[in-house]
Amino acid sequence: MGKKPLFYHETKPSEEAASVLRSFPTTYDKKPLPTISAKAARKLFCEHSNLTMISASPYKSIGYSKGKHKISKGPCVLLLCLHKGYIPYGEEEFPRKIGGFEVDIQEGSCMLGIGGSLEIGGHIRRKGSKSAGFVNNNGKIGLITCAHGVLALHELKNRTIDRHNNADEVEAFVRKSRSFKVCGKIVTAEFPKNNEAIECSVDAAFIELDSSFSVAGFRNVPAEQLISAGFDAHNPVAFRGTVILNERIGDTSGSVLKFGARTGLTLGSLFNENMHVRIKYKETLKLYDSIGYTDIPCDVNVYNQMEIESLTHDNFFEVGDSGSLVFYIQDDTLCCIGMAIGLTTRGTCLVTPIENILKSLGLPVNNSIFIPAETKLQSNIETDRILEAIDRQQKYIDRRFQEQKEEIEKYFEKIKKNE
Repeated sequence: MGKKPLFYHETKPSEEAASVLRSFPTTYDKKPLPTISAKAARKLFCEHSNLTMISASPYKSIGYSKGKHKISKGPCVLLLCLHKGYIPYGEEEFPRKIGGFEVDIQEGSCMLGIGGSLEIGGHIRRKGSKSAGFVNNNGKIGLITCAHGVLALHELKNRTIDRHNNADEVEAFVRKSRSFKVCGKIVTAEFPKNNEAIECSVDAAFIELDSSFSVAGFRNVPAEQLISAGFDAHNPVAFRGTVILNERIGDTSGSVLKFGARTGLTLGSLFNENMHVRIKYKETLKLYDSIGYTDIPCDVNVYNQMEIESLTHDNFFEVGDSGSLVFYIQDDTLCCIGMAIGLTTRGTCLVTPIENILKSLGLPVNNSIFIPAETKLQSNIETDRILEAIDRQQKYIDRRFQEQKEEIEKYFEKIKKNE
């Protein structure tokens, strides 16, 4: 047709969005950013198939494609898309202004953070995944985690739980035995549906624990991680069970942290409390299915999420940390603000407000629902390595003993035949 084809990789956007975030001053004005309602976000997603995320920023990116990149101070609506420079057939350009604010267009996408103990930040998985928090629901102890970590694709779509042949059982990694064991069953779960007119999307599951399992605190944290986060290793930070409701989220201008199964303790800051995301259908999401964890096409819209930026050079959240509870640091104690569910290509983390999670799962929204937890310092890494070395040596000795035994038996068999 005389047209030049354009090739691009959806999961490898330009560095513009990430470089803009990195170029923010160490301290910058965090006045309320422009907000887009879920209703307006649904309309934008409907009109622009190229659109992946709707956020906001205190700075606007200018001149990136011309090689004269700089950032201009001033709040703007941030629209992230799969690829800049083209308009899908039959669609219009992105708006230049929304709600009186200028619009900045950058490339980027978002993925849910599913990856592979009965500890906050430990490993869980569907019997045959991830970080979780413990709650006390009318005397029944359970844990909350991401639905996409423990439900199969058909269960997520239909919001049904397969209870055939104990398919609803969940396993947790038990450090003492160094193995996964059945810890409980999925009671209820919520997952976004694109055609629902809801204000806040929830991706969460409630798992009731078997009475034989005792509840632990946070997963072990290395002393250096606590120190780098500004805490005293000899007086670790504690979670008293306090929950921060939606109306108070705007007050959390300080640091937040999470305990993840992949990255452990990481420190961040609330960047935006009003973000909408489209997980594009061409991207893949590793979900549990009848044949195990598989890559499955996914098309999901997620509304009114918080966006967390990292306060260090490392990411606040990585794939494998799904279900990590996020805590606001207040006077050396922790208050639960939400649950981390995904990662954007520009390095920020997607967090669902805890109030919406509790309500969607039919759990009481109060400060008595979560079980308090103390931070535990990680046992000496050298000790763990020594124990692993001893275990390897024991296996080697057992193998050599068996080989020697077989050689001796063969020797006596040979003597017996010669006689």
